[in-house]
Amino acid sequence: MQSVRRFITGTGRGGLRIALAALRRDGVVWTACVLGVFLIYTPGYMSGDSVNHFDLAGKLDSLYIYHPPFMAYLFWIGRQFTADQSAVLLIQTLIFFGGLQAFLHASVKSPVLRSSTLLIVALFPAIFPILGVLWKSVWMTGFMLFAVAFCVRFLRSPSLFSAGAALVFVLLAMLTRYDAIAPTGVILALMAYRALRPLFAASPGGRAARLASKSRAAGRLAARGAAALVAGGVGVGLLGSAVGAINDAITVGTRHPSHVFLYQDILAVSVRSGVVYAPAYLRAENPGLTVERLRAAYDPTTCNAFLRLASRPGEDPPYRYRPPKTEEEAASFKTMWREAVGAHPLAYLGGRLELWRSLYGLGPKPHYPYHARVIPNKLGLGFEPTPAKEVAKAYAYFWAHEATIFHRPWLFMVIGAMIAGAAPFWRLSGATPLILLLPVAGLAHFGTLSLVACAGDFRFAFFMIVCVLLGLVVALTQRYNPAALKETPKDWLA
Repeated sequence: MQSVRRFITGTGRGGLRIALAALRRDGVVWTACVLGVFLIYTPGYMSGDSVNHFDLAGKLDSLYIYHPPFMAYLFWIGRQFTADQSAVLLIQTLIFFGGLQAFLHASVKSPVLRSSTLLIVALFPAIFPILGVLWKSVWMTGFMLFAVAFCVRFLRSPSLFSAGAALVFVLLAMLTRYDAIAPTGVILALMAYRALRPLFAASPGGRAARLASKSRAAGRLAARGAAALVAGGVGVGLLGSAVGAINDAITVGTRHPSHVFLYQDILAVSVRSGVVYAPAYLRAENPGLTVERLRAAYDPTTCNAFLRLASRPGEDPPYRYRPPKTEEEAASFKTMWREAVGAHPLAYLGGRLELWRSLYGLGPKPHYPYHARVIPNKLGLGFEPTPAKEVAKAYAYFWAHEATIFHRPWLFMVIGAMIAGAAPFWRLSGATPLILLLPVAGLAHFGTLSLVACAGDFRFAFFMIVCVLLGLVVALTQRYNPAALKETPKDWLA
């Protein structure tokens, strides 16, 4: 008891020994993380998207393509165990921390480092508040971490099992979020680069042959890299086709989700150029539509402003908006987007820059940094405030509104780019794939998402932040304690 007391008070060597002993059992720490997040946040916070997924989980025979329909099936699993959302939260938590632990066991030798990393990620100010919300960003990140884990195993020792498992998990990630395409491409390209090594290996021979081979090494690596990029692109295309086929098979139609980000850009161009751009059917349903009326339902940081006109119309809205119902109406958004952007490219760029300012965290406060409630709904879903939830909410509020440094996506973009840029200097250590894979996958995801994002929500940076944080842990460990990492063969790049 005296040792426990010293540990709690932070005095004496007994506490350090107990702490180290606990950290050496990373399975215990993993279980504590899962139970801690679940018990603090149960039954789970829910935004509009979350409630929609839960509702559709009871209507699997009439799904439409809008939000990824596969999410309804994931929520359906939870609904088989509990009437509320608590089982869904538990499954989400298990997938996230399962993927994290899989990555750590594939990459890190030291159980103390694995345990420490689990705690760092679980309690990180930009991550912990989001883990309590039933958001597809958390599910996608968990699936992607599983994929990264098997990718790392493949880089170390190529096998059909590792390759197949990685493909399964990137497919699950793409079914969970449409924008998982970019990190999937990074994973597939790196695996292809490893698999192509025998085809581009240097020819054996004497000293003269080896010297000649060295002079052609750069050409071989460039050709291998190009082949890997092509293979990764083909793989993404095939997986994208599989996602489309699965979505078509489990739905009865589409509600044309692309209209959301297209119309956000169209509104930005209209407001900035002073010219009314709107699909023909909206003009017909809103005669005399003016820029002033469009401006009244436009928010440069989020698409929710105009979506509310469709989902929660007021008694006297600026105009009537509804999503497209037919292929022709959906096509009219694409036509109008091309016309508006082509006529006013600077207005389009101005709208994108304003949204990016919010998305990258360049403003005084982050946009929508967390969600700590269950929105009113007709399903009877809610939550009971508890002391633990209030402490977690205060923790989230402090870091999101007072000390906002960890809610600045631009900072993680810079750190990720620095890690990836430094990775070649670790080539001989064999740690290059680890140092490259995570930040590049995170940056690829956030960068491509930025091009089509219709809101500056902080949660869109969740996957990137997790990747950069793990990449930073790996890079610092390789620099100061490389023995704590599992080594990848040093000649994998040769």
